[in-house]
Amino acid sequence: MQTGTSSVGNQGTAIILVAVLMAIMTFGLIGYQVMAISYQNIMQRLNTSGQADSVAKSGLIDALNWFRKQSPQPVANALTPDAAFAPLEVNGETIDQSLGMVKEFRISNRSTLWGRYEVLRGSSTPSGFVGVHDITDLRTQDHAAGEGYVWSIQSNGYIYRLLSTLVPYNQAPNQVVATSKVITELRRLSLILPSDAAVVMKNYSTFSITNNTKIVGGSTYGLAYYFQSGAAPVPGAGSEITGQPQPTYQIATSSAQFTPQAIFTAPQDQIRLMADTVIGNSQALPSVLPSHQIVFIDGNAAFDATHPLTGSGLVFINGNLTI
Repeated sequence: MQTGTSSVGNQGTAIILVAVLMAIMTFGLIGYQVMAISYQNIMQRLNTSGQADSVAKSGLIDALNWFRKQSPQPVANALTPDAAFAPLEVNGETIDQSLGMVKEFRISNRSTLWGRYEVLRGSSTPSGFVGVHDITDLRTQDHAAGEGYVWSIQSNGYIYRLLSTLVPYNQAPNQVVATSKVITELRRLSLILPSDAAVVMKNYSTFSITNNTKIVGGSTYGLAYYFQSGAAPVPGAGSEITGQPQPTYQIATSSAQFTPQAIFTAPQDQIRLMADTVIGNSQALPSVLPSHQIVFIDGNAAFDATHPLTGSGLVFINGNLTI
């Protein structure tokens, strides 16, 4: 009887051990499933957050293109500065011109996810300005808001599930799953010359005209300058300066108009930051300058047959120029 009792006890122990092992395995499987679901949710949120960033940045790109296409330039409204930003539905620039520049598009044909960006018209809130705002007066000297030289652009991006076309994107049963906000500044470089001439300089005495040089002003001045100290430079053999109504002209204005800030509505350091190409000297340039770009040369530059000064764009030289 004792042996039988002992046998029953061992069987009970074995059953309990099996049950415990099964429970541990079950909890392990459940835990793994929970971890897998959590990982998928995290990755999905990260993916949609990245998509929202991309959608918001698309709004910035489209807003920049809108500004570039407008005529006349700069895009300005002296009476109501922020009202100059006015995308129109009739031109296909927006789906809601009362808000600003708004567009929606499907993210994937295999899902219900859609993207939406809003580049809103500028407005004032208790925490500051939002949307598209003319900040010319805050970024440039001697210029006021409404002149359209510098703009702050904010774009809001949304990723949402489109489950009904009868209600807006952010109302049930539709569901916003990710949002993003990006802000940048748009600066327009304007060319405000002290004089309308082929060559303009601050000090005539620092300018030398070598052999076979031709300065053609056409219907404008060939050579304009503000200040002359000492004798005027003598053009080299074969040189010629032409223009109307005369080849040279002394500008009757102040020397302050010869600063980068006055000419380009931007200081030198900001022009450098805006440049597409920054190099140390002209010898590092390609044989053909890039078109429609800003090239900043931090040092002296010499242009010749190997490196001709031709094309379109802006070449800013922080040093001496030899052509």
